[in-house]
Amino acid sequence: MSEFATELDLEGHELTAVPESIRHHMGLERLGLRANRIASVPEWIGDLVSLRHLSLALNGLETVPESLWRLTGLESLNLSDNRLSRISDSLGRLAHLTMLDLGHNQLAELPNSIGLLGGLTDYLYLSHNRLVTVPTSLGDLRGLRYLNIGGNQFSALPTPVTRMTGLRELLLRGNALADLPASMVALQELRHVDLRANRFTAVPSVLADLPRLQRLDLRWNKIADLPAWLEEKGVTVLHGY
Repeated sequence: MSEFATELDLEGHELTAVPESIRHHMGLERLGLRANRIASVPEWIGDLVSLRHLSLALNGLETVPESLWRLTGLESLNLSDNRLSRISDSLGRLAHLTMLDLGHNQLAELPNSIGLLGGLTDYLYLSHNRLVTVPTSLGDLRGLRYLNIGGNQFSALPTPVTRMTGLRELLLRGNALADLPASMVALQELRHVDLRANRFTAVPSVLADLPRLQRLDLRWNKIADLPAWLEEKGVTVLHGY
């Protein structure tokens, strides 16, 4: 690696540890360590203060060091497909994040500080965890456009989600939802709603009041009849098994 390199991609290199040599490259802006066999991340990761993009996805991580949250210049962070059961409340320090992926872990709760990530606009993946609720502060992310909370254990749409008025895509696949609340009408920017593999027996009536809805995925529910308004509004519907 050149002393002046700003990007390093080590995806799929069968690494069992983060290479020690990386710690000396203080100008590194993008580091990809996806799809290795890294079981722990060294404390010195927090010294790479120039990092803007970091991926530690698809490793064997059960924890990440507290020093990681010193990387306050990060714009994207991917910790998906690990074994994380907890995320530090220090997450809220990463105010410049626009993209955060915590999907496919073992999270049963999220830190309250997630609501401090006001720069999150592109996406937030929380899918395939063990969530039954989310912090009230999540609703403060009003600039977020894409939210995926599929594959969790929600029996009702979390109330904070109905305050995320910038959402354009909302993915709820694989939960235990049977209806959507009337308060969801506040999500006037929604274009795409994914309700696959839930417990719906009818199309939630609140969706008729979303003026920009373009695509609705209803597959793998027990919905026999589709309301006429879907065709009238020109919504693309995926339906059936």
